Amino acid sequence: VKWEKGWPVVGLGGFIKPVMEVDGLPLKPWGPDAEEPEHVDFTQPLGLFWNYLRNPQRENYSLDERPGYLRLKGAAGTVAEEVSPTFLGRRQRHFHVIAETLVDFEPQVDGEEAGLTSYMNHKHHYEIAVTMKDGIKKLIFRRQIGTLVKVENEVALGEGPVRLSADVDKYWYRFSYAQGKEELTPFGEGEVQYLSTEVGGAFTGVYLAMYAAGNGKACTVPADFDYFLYHIKPEEFEDEKDSMLDLDD
Repeated sequence: VKWEKGWPVVGLGGFIKPVMEVDGLPLKPWGPDAEEPEHVDFTQPLGLFWNYLRNPQRENYSLDERPGYLRLKGAAGTVAEEVSPTFLGRRQRHFHVIAETLVDFEPQVDGEEAGLTSYMNHKHHYEIAVTMKDGIKKLIFRRQIGTLVKVENEVALGEGPVRLSADVDKYWYRFSYAQGKEELTPFGEGEVQYLSTEVGGAFTGVYLAMYAAGNGKACTVPADFDYFLYHIKPEEFEDEKDSMLDLDD
């Protein structure tokens, strides 16, 4: 397609050939090393491997208001709705991976939340999130599978940032948390199969994402994310070796 005098002109005289030579785009346009970095500290502009969910409300995202952090301002909409929630994620491209972030969020109103989600679509997702419930700052683990929604674990939190982690393999998403210098504490898990296309239906494939939401109204305070880690575990490569051996056999 070429633009001539403000109008698109397709092919030659309105016809296209089965094979054409055209200018292409670089396969990895977001960085000089042509790779998605494992650790992102939000000191640089966001690479193109980051995705919003639908059309973002740009004012709800900032790298400047608190330098060195990604600031998310929770909108009224949530990841459980067909809207554009405050959401920034990376595609899960490997079976064996650890996703981790550190969120600094002090909710002021019941229902405000921010955290980490493994997201297939608005009806199939798991999240570990900081929220306020009955006036108490808490951590929750929630699963949604179709119309079934359940908070499966919750614990009161102290002030300060919370480290959130999702350890993923071919069968499970295992979520953990820690505050301060504590070791990670297991907090909840969900089966991989319920976030698959076969069960959840087609949409995006799974994302590992940071999000913030007010559950009906905008959050009164922002959530600041210090970093995002996407670490491919060695098992990924062992699986690849196993598959090659199977083919050889």
